Amino acid sequence: MAIRNLAIIGILLAPLVFLSCDSHERTSRPTVDERTVGVGGTWVVRTHARLPEAGSTETELWYGNDERVARIVHAYRYYGDDCVAYDSPDGGIQHDYFTCGRHSPLILGPDSRATWDFEQDALQQRGIENSTTAIDHGDQRLSIPDAKRLANAQPLRGSQ
Repeated sequence: MAIRNLAIIGILLAPLVFLSCDSHERTSRPTVDERTVGVGGTWVVRTHARLPEAGSTETELWYGNDERVARIVHAYRYYGDDCVAYDSPDGGIQHDYFTCGRHSPLILGPDSRATWDFEQDALQQRGIENSTTAIDHGDQRLSIPDAKRLANAQPLRGSQ
């Protein structure tokens, strides 16, 4: 009698086990391929391939392994002394930044939509298209020593 009851319980539980396995398969996420590359100093970028077959990636800028500074980064350059320039969208608008160590990022040209070139010896604002479809030339140039001085004067991240 006990064996018969166990067999009946097994028959009743089998569909539940099957359904729970099927549910897991339907809700599992695609494999995420992550690659970490040192930029310089304490800075690293992590690239996540969300859908490798579609070419979908996301690159993040991290300070060490414990502090994500920017979620989506398209360009970056290391300048020594634990300082890095990078671009990242904020509120749907692309901005360029310069930061050193644990200091808050300095926004380059905060009142302009012009982008910046990360040159070897300076940060140079690029021109943008104006309303007449002519190019307005970027008029700001920031030397790397000046950028480092300004960035190190920023408050520490998280202390604002």
